[in-house]
Amino acid sequence: MMNAVLTEEEHTGLDATLQGHYKKLEAGSFRLDVGSVGGFELQDVSGLKKARGMEQAQVKNLEAKAKALGEKFGDLDPEEAREAMRVLGEMGGLEGNEKLQKELAAKVEAAEKKFVADKKTLETGWAKTATEYEEANAALTTQLTKELISSEAVQAITSEGGSVKLLLPIVEKHCKVEKQDNGSFAVRIYDDEGVPFLSTKQGSTDPGTVVEYVSEMKKSKDYAPGFAGTNASGAGGGRAGQTRGPGGKTTITREQASSGDFIEELASGKVTVAEA
Repeated sequence: MMNAVLTEEEHTGLDATLQGHYKKLEAGSFRLDVGSVGGFELQDVSGLKKARGMEQAQVKNLEAKAKALGEKFGDLDPEEAREAMRVLGEMGGLEGNEKLQKELAAKVEAAEKKFVADKKTLETGWAKTATEYEEANAALTTQLTKELISSEAVQAITSEGGSVKLLLPIVEKHCKVEKQDNGSFAVRIYDDEGVPFLSTKQGSTDPGTVVEYVSEMKKSKDYAPGFAGTNASGAGGGRAGQTRGPGGKTTITREQASSGDFIEELASGKVTVAEA
């Protein structure tokens, strides 16, 4: 199997006949030069990851500002200031100085109002920024998920000689992107019941790859017509010549299955392909 991305050292170690299939990137790595198939192609999603990192940096910056504001007014508590004035009054320190008392009272009141106003402004700004971050993060996650699934699915189908138009919707339906313990993201396969698809390697219990899943589809009589080199038999095309089988399922010929007219029915199991 040819990897989608190689380091310069890995590329140098390839056979000369394979090196030409890779395109060198600005970072010095090499990417598999796969042409567009049915409107689908491999894309570099590093820009999406960088944008997500910038959003997280903005949140950390806002948290730092909030902490700084708290430290600035942390020593000034309105209630403690009022209590100090009361004690001074009882001690006679401000007795007879009504003007000074009013000035101190005005300063305490002004400080209290400013503290409340600054706190409200900070809370409002935080709530707005947090909402914007969550929305942007959700959009980036959705786009990143779509790009990762589409890229791996197209590469796997193409490498197995399959029809992207026919097989991509079926493969994508069973794919999910999951975050790994090391922080990276990986595409995992699940069946209609939510059971994970495991690797087909002998004795392995690791999650199966998209390439392994597509390879298994190629061996299935239901999906074999979607791959190059399979023999289609039977007469008729489109939706003619359908027969109703056991359990109410419709049976179609391999030629009909490869036409692309029964993608949804094949994926849902409502349609089966007749034996050759």
